[in-house]
Amino acid sequence: MRLALGALLLALASLGPAKAAQYSTIDAAEIERLLGGTEQEKAVATFYLGGALDALSMTNTMMAEQGTPLYCPSAEEDLQPGTVAPRLLEHIAELRRKPRARDALQQLTTSTILLVLLTIDYPCELGDGEGLLPSP
Repeated sequence: MRLALGALLLALASLGPAKAAQYSTIDAAEIERLLGGTEQEKAVATFYLGGALDALSMTNTMMAEQGTPLYCPSAEEDLQPGTVAPRLLEHIAELRRKPRARDALQQLTTSTILLVLLTIDYPCELGDGEGLLPSP
């Protein structure tokens, strides 16, 4: 684990400050490019998705404590970058096939697309069998 983290940090450091700053937000086209790129680019994408998933998980936990979670995966779900990345790429491809969504993709961050994907894939049920919570 330490070796993998060290290798990732070296990969990010080798990008230089200007290059690393460009990855503060990543749009659909960029995450597709990174996930399909070199091992170094895949490492950057995985690191980015890990941070996005952590932030969404923390937000979801806080919202769940207030009774309105954003998404509700089962306990068995493995929401890690490696398992989420293929589904994210599929979702982006689906959006590209829809004219209105395709235009919006240029302005949406990967984190936003990921949130929508999680709410679609893991909807929350209301108590007492009343159905599903509406998607945000």
